[in-house]
Amino acid sequence: GERYKILSKETQDIIRGKYGATPMPMNPEVVAKINKDEIISCRPADLLDPQLPEMERKVAPYKKTEEDVLSYALFPQVAEDFFKWRAEQEKANEEIDPDELTAILIAAALTAACD
Repeated sequence: GERYKILSKETQDIIRGKYGATPMPMNPEVVAKINKDEIISCRPADLLDPQLPEMERKVAPYKKTEEDVLSYALFPQVAEDFFKWRAEQEKANEEIDPDELTAILIAAALTAACD
């Protein structure tokens, strides 16, 4: 029978300011139901530690472009698997003579054109 007796975690985070400022002030009765020590009065992103230097350190063995760091930051496991695959492909391509590679590509193109 009591309104807002139980507040979801997300609602509490909104009241605390973890998603930024609300367009209107919150109901003081609802705000009183949470721990006021955890209310954020600054920009929420300012509370996060910088993560880019750590990402750059982790991707350093594989880094070819700046996009590699961003790919790793967004999709760490997939990006690392891709970097390993790319390194294997580059190593395999180095072992092939450039003239031989050209001949293989021409033969593949002719085969595809004939099909």
